[in-house]
Formats: sequence, structure tokens, C-alpha cells
Amino acid sequence: WMKNQRKDVKKGSSPVDRIYSDETATFAQSTFGWGLEDIGMQIADMAGSGKETTYSMGDDAPISVLSERPHVLYNYFKQRFAQVTNPPIDPLREGVVMSLAMALGRKESIYKVSEKGARLIHLESPVLNGAEMKEIESLGSDENGGFRQSTISTRYDIADGPSGIKDALDAVCNKAVEEVRDGAEIVILSDFAQDQASLDSTTYVPPLLAV
Repeated sequence: WMKNQRKDVKKGSSPVDRIYSDETATFAQSTFGWGLEDIGMQIADMAGSGKETTYSMGDDAPISVLSERPHVLYNYFKQRFAQVTNPPIDPLREGVVMSLAMALGRKESIYKVSEKGARLIHLESPVLNGAEMKEIESLGSDENGGFRQSTISTRYDIADGPSGIKDALDAVCNKAVEEVRDGAEIVILSDFAQDQASLDSTTYVPPLLAV
């Protein structure tokens, strides 16, 4: 069943062509809440070695909700756990017992076992690059599996002010429900601005909040 029905999206190489100039990239980084410390200690290390930075056990930074400084939304979602392992347990070093693999598509009931249940898109990781996203989008065609997809924009007018994010979020949720009821198997949330006018006049719901 899996051989006949499942589609696999393998990890692929990221595009090497630069999209943004230095000036635009710096503006984008600050817009998304990245500081010099984040870039120097995290991004540079990840880009250079392909692995996440390993920190010491001590972290005396106040949690975001108690901080006097503004934080990006992601900083408010933190795991609280004690980890004393060497080396760290993760899917890079402990692939035998850990996996980031997941599946996209309509999940069938576990009480009705059939070949339809194997009709899924299998990912090696939920973190996707542009090439992998394009491969997923290509699976929407009938010859490649016919996984019906819907793209929902998470952008809204800046003129709507702070309250606009609530209306935009409700609109995204309602649209997602509508699309799924209409047969969509994969919903893509996009904060991509279609043109410069849209970029100048709209902003976006933070992806974590939209999900």
C-alpha cells in the first residue's frame, strides 16, 4: 500500500542564488526580530556547520513574559525541562532512536484500515526549504498524486492597526475550515507579498500564531 500510495519528499539542497541584497537582508532580519547575537551565535553556526548551536546549561535570561524588552512571538514558547546528556539527544546524533519524520495529507481512521490510509506525503523533517516546498506543490497535479492543496495568505492591511491581527487570524481560520470542507488535503499558509505595493501596505500574522 505504501509503495503504491505514499509520496516521499527527500531532503534536498537549498537554492544557492541570493534573493536579497545586503541592505534588504539586514532590514528583513531586524523586521523578523533577529539581533546581532542571534545571527552571530546561531545563524552563523548553523550555516557553517549545518547543526544547531550547543549551549551551556546555564541560561539566566528572564523569560519573555517577564522581560522589560519586546520579544518576537517565538520567544514566548519555550520548553521547560532538565537535560543532562552528553552529547545532546537529537535526530542528528541519535538517529537510531529519534526522528523528525512526519506526514502530510488526509489521515484516515485507525479503525478502518485500507489502502487509502497510505495515501500521504512523507517528509523527513517538518523544516522545509524552497525546493522541497515546490516538490510538495508539484504533488497537487493529478499525474503526481493529486493531493489537493490550498494556499491561504496571512497578510493584512497595516491601516487596520493592532486590532487587525485578530480579524486576520479569524479570516485565516475560517478560510482553512472552508477549504478543508471543500476537499483540500494540504493547507499552505503564506506571508509572501505578491508585489511591492502589497509589501508597503500590508504586514503578516506571525507564522507560529497562524498555525
